[in-house]
Amino acid sequence: MSGSYAGFPAVDFVFLPGTHENTRLKLTYNLTLNNLDAYYQKDFSLTMMPLYLGPYIFSVNVPPDNQVTKTGTIDVFDFYGSGLPSEGLFNFSMHLNGPSGLRINDAGDSAVFSYHEQEAGLNYILDGTAILYVDTIKGVKISVAVLDETLLPLLDSHNKGPKNARVIDFAKVKPTKVTVTVTDGSNTPMADYPVTITAFVRRNSGGHDHNVTRPVGRFILNNDTASVMKCTTDVKGEIKLDYLCSGFGGIDSIYVKGATRKDTATVTIALNVPDFVELTSSDHFVLIGANAGGSQHSKNHYGKANLINTLKNIADIAYSEKSYKLRFNDMSLINGGPFDISNNWNTPHQNHREGVSVDISSTAVAGNGSNRSIAEKTLGNWFKTLKGVFRYYSIQDESATLSHFHVTVR
Repeated sequence: MSGSYAGFPAVDFVFLPGTHENTRLKLTYNLTLNNLDAYYQKDFSLTMMPLYLGPYIFSVNVPPDNQVTKTGTIDVFDFYGSGLPSEGLFNFSMHLNGPSGLRINDAGDSAVFSYHEQEAGLNYILDGTAILYVDTIKGVKISVAVLDETLLPLLDSHNKGPKNARVIDFAKVKPTKVTVTVTDGSNTPMADYPVTITAFVRRNSGGHDHNVTRPVGRFILNNDTASVMKCTTDVKGEIKLDYLCSGFGGIDSIYVKGATRKDTATVTIALNVPDFVELTSSDHFVLIGANAGGSQHSKNHYGKANLINTLKNIADIAYSEKSYKLRFNDMSLINGGPFDISNNWNTPHQNHREGVSVDISSTAVAGNGSNRSIAEKTLGNWFKTLKGVFRYYSIQDESATLSHFHVTVR
């Protein structure tokens, strides 16, 4: 059946434009070959030629004996989604006797052809029928899974440049594996099914009350890196690719869209430093810094339990000795990770990512409501009285430039 034989014209099928969401063009065949000589003891093939796509070839295997009957069904072409942008002319280079240009369109439409061939001098006879028809693919199911549903955001050490640089190194974001699976209504894997995979970030997640130009995750597939990937499933109905998270605390989201609006799937990845606790208000201290100076981060007083307990104890000491209410400024955001005080997703606080840092104002509120300066030595003495509560602490005096002490407790 392959090639072009004199006296047996090819038949053109025209698949009409229209709504072809999740339809499949099929061919069933029933052929008998008699009196095969040695030359034709080989495979025969059916060539489908969608004019706008190029040749599409399927093989019908014929064992080497003198008579064989073959019956089966071939998935000639799948129209996933809207399918043809215009009329598609399919030229079958096979020996089908019948009218040219027969039109089929909707599910259930079919065209039946008979064929007979006995080419002079080659001593073989081919008889059979073929039915070309349109079938609807029922119940496309898309699922997406990730190897890690929780990842760490970028931490204090994930900067680039000099030691005290505040430039985030996004090359150090955590990766994970993503698997997209597509099956039909009978849970049979669907090969060559096209999907679009897109990375999103949940708005306002992670304590960031701003969203413009927020970094999103990226996919890696075949040496390409992008936040949107157009892929097709393999023979197992799967797509496997790597995912690099956004790096900021919050919720990353991976959205998969198939051929129609109904064929979608979503999975989320939580980016957070575990075991954070919120420092809540008290009569012995004042919480400041939320949205101050234009910073759009209202949830800015989170940290590890050790830091929270230490700050409460320090506040109690200051209040007991001097009736001072300490002012606790920025700590970490609710999920940790970079704290971009300039709302630009870069140049963040130097630390404040792991729940162990706090900025303590260099002025406290006195009992009469006035402001009182605090010396670094005084603050240090209060910390020393808590020896044994923590393993390590450091105080960096930034009062001259930023009006606070940068304190780390571990």
